[in-house]
Amino acid sequence: MKFVAQIKKISIASIIISILLGISFIAFPDKCITYISLAVGISLIMLGVAGVIGYFIDKTSGFTLALGIVSAIVGIIVCAEYKAIISLIVIIFGIFILASGVFNLFTSIKVIASSVVFGWITFGLSIISSVFGVIAITKSGELTITIVQFIGVALLVYAVMDIISFIQVRKLVKQANEIVESAGDIETQATVVEETEA
Repeated sequence: MKFVAQIKKISIASIIISILLGISFIAFPDKCITYISLAVGISLIMLGVAGVIGYFIDKTSGFTLALGIVSAIVGIIVCAEYKAIISLIVIIFGIFILASGVFNLFTSIKVIASSVVFGWITFGLSIISSVFGVIAITKSGELTITIVQFIGVALLVYAVMDIISFIQVRKLVKQANEIVESAGDIETQATVVEETEA
């Protein structure tokens, strides 16, 4: 459960960063073409700092600290070489968005069984995300305002899917806790009955 809590914290940070980047790419695409790599580097550093701070607030898992340090180091490298790796960053964005879309596409099929509304929403958003990912990968060499805006929309779609996943994880954790608590109550009642009979 502690590991799940750490993942939830990282998920919240990634949602916020994805939303901020998505809005920036849509609102200021021309500037983002120049500074897209720098924005990614800064975002990775922010995510890294959030991971490190999260570890020091609640020192229950070294996973958050390790992920935070790696993210911050990669962010610093990207910031230092941001002009030389714009096309590479766009390809990485595309792969990330495509992989996320495909993963959520398969996940949505399972989710439909337990939550029809969330399942179909995730299914639709997964297809959109996958298409945007393919566009970003195939058009990385010809970076235009439209492509940057596509990536911005894709990041917002990813954020929405992540929010849905976050809600579902919270629901599952709550259900698991209720099962554990009810099992504990049954054991307590059984113990009381045994003592009474004795």
